[in-house]
Amino acid sequence: MNQPRDENPTNCDVARLSGLGIATVSRVLNSPEQATLETREEFLRVIEDLGYVPKTEARPRHPEHAQDQRISLEWR
Repeated sequence: MNQPRDENPTNCDVARLSGLGIATVSRVLNSPEQATLETREEFLRVIEDLGYVPKTEARPRHPEHAQDQRISLEWR
């Protein structure tokens, strides 16, 4: 399974090789407690085989993770 690639493995690669859906892969990454033990084990096996590392900048912007951004406007 470890094949040289020009780019890092993606969620789609993990989904394809594990037989899981992309939404399930996302769920296991973001809320592992919502996935069954069997699903988590298969996911972990595939990400280890692929050398998959999630991109931190691609994480969802949940309110508990979001930073406030404020814009000041001057009205004339």
